[in-house]
Amino acid sequence: MSEGVSGMSGKPVASGAGPVRNAYGALAVAILAIFPQLVFLLFTLLTPLSFGYFHTSFSAFGQFALEPNIIRIYTLPLLVIAAITTFIPIRGPQDYYGGVALIALALFAFYGSSDLPGMRGFQFGPGTAPRLFAGLMLALGAGVTITGMLTQGAGLERYHLRGPFFVTVSILFFAGTIRPLGLIITAFATFMIAALGSPAQRWGQTLIIGIAITAFCCFLFPYVLGLPFQMQPRFMLK
Repeated sequence: MSEGVSGMSGKPVASGAGPVRNAYGALAVAILAIFPQLVFLLFTLLTPLSFGYFHTSFSAFGQFALEPNIIRIYTLPLLVIAAITTFIPIRGPQDYYGGVALIALALFAFYGSSDLPGMRGFQFGPGTAPRLFAGLMLALGAGVTITGMLTQGAGLERYHLRGPFFVTVSILFFAGTIRPLGLIITAFATFMIAALGSPAQRWGQTLIIGIAITAFCCFLFPYVLGLPFQMQPRFMLK
């Protein structure tokens, strides 16, 4: 596949072309900045079975969309990056937008762990590991993004929707079933759904890895991090 596809518009550009400014890329980053709110709005409109209850009200959506933490930690930094993307020439679009995606994941991890307690003396708290990994990912993403701004690199290639689609489905599945089905079933099914994103899976190996990751999650979250995940489905606890 040619490396000459540059920018978010998909217009072919010669490999040796200079830096580009791309309004479509800035728009994509701006949409990424409000992506959690858009997903929550989708849940609100579809009234899904999520976290043990069926109806999600619009008032709850308003509270989430305007929550100071998500705006301060996640949305505003990405909107700043979107503004920078509008005016700064991008020499390596593939590195730049890949780095921005890592930054977005790190910022959302910071938001998700913002209400968890951290270190207690020399003991890890529930929020210590997520914030530590988020910090490392943020530093890595910033480095890759700066490399894309300053160093001539490959343009964006064609979009492959299969991977992002199944990863998104797996995340939504985990969010909607972790309480009704418990950690064991949900973690394993989430991994297998995400594995569908690759057309070159060896399902024997994937099954073994899925079992191993599920066992690791069942040990890490309840016992190491002390998070109150139930293991079994809700109907088995009655």
